[in-house]
Amino acid sequence: MAADLSTVGTSPLISRSESIPVTWLEFKAPTWAAHAEFIPEGDAYIGWAGHDGASSETPADGQAVGTHRLELASEDVYKLRLRAPRDEAHPDARGVRSVFMAGQTGTIKGAVVFHVEGGE
Repeated sequence: MAADLSTVGTSPLISRSESIPVTWLEFKAPTWAAHAEFIPEGDAYIGWAGHDGASSETPADGQAVGTHRLELASEDVYKLRLRAPRDEAHPDARGVRSVFMAGQTGTIKGAVVFHVEGGE
C-alpha cells in the first residue's frame, strides 16, 4: 500500500518500510521535497513517476516491475533530484511526485529519505 507523504511538513523526512514486496511500493513525495534518497536493506529496484505523464512503463503502486527501472544493491544509497533547481521556489512545479521501490527476489526492508534543497 502506498505511503502518502505529500502533506507532511518536516524535513528531512524518513519513510521506512518493513515490508517492500517484489511489486512496486509507492512513496508519494512531500510537495516541498527536492531530493529523495533510496536506502534498501536487500537488492532492490527503484523507479519514479511524475514529470512526463503516464505511460505503460510508468510505475504504479502494487504493479509488477517493468523494464524502466534502476537496480540498487543492498545498503547502497541512490539520491534522486525530484525537481530542477529553478523550480525549488515553486513547490507546485511539475517534477517527480512519486518514487517507488521493490525487492528484486523477495520482500525486503528499506527507507526513502526526502530532503529540501541542500539537505545533504
